[in-house]
Amino acid sequence: MKILHAELLPIDGVSFVFWGGETKEQNYHIENRAQRHAFDFTGMHQPTLRYRGDGTKNEDYFIFDRPIIAPLDGVVIEAVDGIRDNQPKKMHQYMIFGNSLIVQHDVSIFSVFAHLKCGSVSVRPGDHIKTGAHIARCGNSGRSSEPHLHFHAQSTDDVNDADGLRCVFKRIRVDHSFREDYSPVRLDIVENIKG
Repeated sequence: MKILHAELLPIDGVSFVFWGGETKEQNYHIENRAQRHAFDFTGMHQPTLRYRGDGTKNEDYFIFDRPIIAPLDGVVIEAVDGIRDNQPKKMHQYMIFGNSLIVQHDVSIFSVFAHLKCGSVSVRPGDHIKTGAHIARCGNSGRSSEPHLHFHAQSTDDVNDADGLRCVFKRIRVDHSFREDYSPVRLDIVENIKG
């Protein structure tokens, strides 16, 4: 099976892996063929704190509006923008991914970025993007109950007919330790290594 070998995590700053891993306990996405190796990244201020105040506004969440970055060189295949961000704890049931991107990295390796902030997608289909380029901002659009980034890799550009691909990140910090070729799991605290 092919693997997406990413240079960087797809989000800037320190993030909390809310869902990720190879078991149903670690990753509820595992039962979806295309999303079986997906990650949901949330922001954090402390290990158990994802938002300030009462969490009723998107701006309360530490990850909201954070830059989304290209984890690897690629070509944008699909870009969706213009879907309003949800109020926390409410979801669009008919727009699953909301504002989203699909990027092709190889013949049968694609990445999907979902729940992006309305009006923040800065790339268009056909654009060539470089590793580390800012391509959008984290939002709360689509079937999302709070601001977060859903990210996964798949075998085709069709989310309804793709096999999910495992994704490993070349060099990242995990719970304050350096890791190479690592695939984060639920409850990990992760960030890119600068420089």
